[in-house]
Amino acid sequence: MRLSIPSIYLPSFLLFFLLPTPTSATKKSYVVYLGAHSHCPEQSPIDFNRVTETHYEFLASFLGSHALAKESILYSYARHINGFAATFDDEVAASIAKHPKVISVFLNKGRKLHTTRSWDFLGLEHDGVIASNSSWKKARYGEDTIIGNLDTGVWPESKSFSDEGMGPIPSKWKGICQNETDAGFHCNSLLCKNGTLDPRKVKGKILVCLRGQNARVDKGEQALLAGALGMVLANSEINGNEILADAHVLPASHINFTDGVAIFTYCNSTKSPKAYITRATTVLGTNPAPFMAAFSSKGPSTVVPEILKPDITAPGVSVLAAYTEAQGPTNQIFDERRVQFNSLSGTSMSCPHVSGIAGLLKTLHPTWSPAAIRSAIMTTAKTQDNRREPILNASYVKATPFSCGAGHVLPNSAMDPGLVYDLSINDYLNFICALGFNETQVSMFSDNPYKCSKLISLANLNYPSITIAKLSDSITVTRTLKNVGSPGTYRAHVQEPSGILVIVKPETLKFRKVDEEKSFNITLMVREAKASEDYVFGRLIWSDGKHSVKSPIVVKAV
Repeated sequence: MRLSIPSIYLPSFLLFFLLPTPTSATKKSYVVYLGAHSHCPEQSPIDFNRVTETHYEFLASFLGSHALAKESILYSYARHINGFAATFDDEVAASIAKHPKVISVFLNKGRKLHTTRSWDFLGLEHDGVIASNSSWKKARYGEDTIIGNLDTGVWPESKSFSDEGMGPIPSKWKGICQNETDAGFHCNSLLCKNGTLDPRKVKGKILVCLRGQNARVDKGEQALLAGALGMVLANSEINGNEILADAHVLPASHINFTDGVAIFTYCNSTKSPKAYITRATTVLGTNPAPFMAAFSSKGPSTVVPEILKPDITAPGVSVLAAYTEAQGPTNQIFDERRVQFNSLSGTSMSCPHVSGIAGLLKTLHPTWSPAAIRSAIMTTAKTQDNRREPILNASYVKATPFSCGAGHVLPNSAMDPGLVYDLSINDYLNFICALGFNETQVSMFSDNPYKCSKLISLANLNYPSITIAKLSDSITVTRTLKNVGSPGTYRAHVQEPSGILVIVKPETLKFRKVDEEKSFNITLMVREAKASEDYVFGRLIWSDGKHSVKSPIVVKAV
């Protein structure tokens, strides 16, 4: 009998696929962290090569040969941390992780550059997605709007200022970027300063330093030079709960005052305190947020106490910012590192946030004056944190308008404030008159001669806040609101300062069209025996059910 061709070849075809095939485990890139070095970073290349060789020998004990280890290692960390990046499979990674000299083994993942998270916190985006109601999108990301930044230490070459993808510069734009002075600094020495550390006691240990007058990063350098493996920087009481991200030169943790007290208590309770510092991670959604930094510029104004300062608060702590390559990230002489971005803190970080928001508002509302933009930002600000509790200061005590002004900026709300407190050129000239300048001096600020009125009061400047620095009995001030939204009826609600009676007349303002203006009077009276001798605070709120136009009230009875 003759077999057909298909019947001959089919079994062989099946047999081919049933045969076992060789398999190889998938290799991945890992980082093996071995802790700190026994030497200081300021060693010779020979020392660094010796460390790299120990990494080859260590990995060879798992891979079977020195050649395989050398081929697998991508990078050897021989200066500030002890470890290496290499490719191997999950089984090898698990074996290495069990070794007693290994602190951790983790995947070496690629990282994508992001901007600072403050814009997410302000509600302009969420997890990288920009919502349709974001002022970014509505204002076309500030297209064709220029922000004038008055500061020092700008690095124009930074990628953050690149004009890639932008059109040609319009001929109507004028001015140049000028940078003549680097932002300076000064410090004194106190604790963990030069010459105060004994290397015999510090070497190989994690050093706890109390935050004092000398620079935080300088303390880290002194700890490193003395041989410390790491540093815990504990706040003093005056710094409270303010935590800053600094570019330290050794592994370091910054802790608040409360945690610092606990650590010092622990150190004093045992002869051999133990500690370790883990790999850094980003923690989101912390409570409370926001709260005011201890370094934040505070009121009252020493120049014009009748005007509340600050106006507003905005993100300004540990902000990812473009940085000059003319100096190291710590701004210290010893720091030879160079970076394009850095974590910075200060009012110089808050200012760009508010400037950017002002630029968005100007794009969305091109006819608005600077005073209207300021009013929109101030009257829509929030005074509660993410727990729906009052914003606190660094000591976790309720912050006053002298700390946070009208509150924390809310850019999306500022797009539609409903009403604004506007100011004209004459209003500013009258303000200068009220400060005591004569007509000749005032005319320097005006194209035409200006005659000062004799009935000008600083308290009547049409500002989005009301501040009475010396209230002996009673005072009546005037404010004017301009409608920049839809028609509506607004009613006044007052949160009275302690010991102060506040009367608003009229209590209702009805607006029928855009740009319509309505004035009202506010009378403030000292309640007998109830007024504090210090400043007290309240709020005036005009609401139509949709908008809430909020103004701080600041009073000091005399």
